[in-house]
Amino acid sequence: MEEIRQYEKFIIELMNRYGTGTIYNMPTIEFQRLIDRENFHYMIYTIGWYKRKRAHSCVFHADIIDGKIWIQHDGTDVGFAAELEEMGVPKENIILAFHHPSKWEYTRFGTDAGYVDKIVNSEKSVVSSTGLN
Repeated sequence: MEEIRQYEKFIIELMNRYGTGTIYNMPTIEFQRLIDRENFHYMIYTIGWYKRKRAHSCVFHADIIDGKIWIQHDGTDVGFAAELEEMGVPKENIILAFHHPSKWEYTRFGTDAGYVDKIVNSEKSVVSSTGLN
């Protein structure tokens, strides 16, 4: 649990660094942060108005699952995975979940073999049940 709290501290530190204020050329759009410490969910999103259009989008989303940081989305310029690695998180404990699990082994970051097997088997099941194989 201590390692998980350390990962959480790192994520929140990055969120505080990059997820505050407004967008430089759009002062009516602000960054907001969601931090769910009980369920280990973390998100930065934008909200506001740009001209006459509503703006609301996810900038960053991560979860801590089974002792690993799962980056669900990273729309930042800096790349939270590299930042987390620099802070001391072992790269094998960072999952780039925004890539399909079949691609994880080609990243320099971690994988979750059990999850990959589950996805691959479910995709085989769908293909065989549709007769597309």
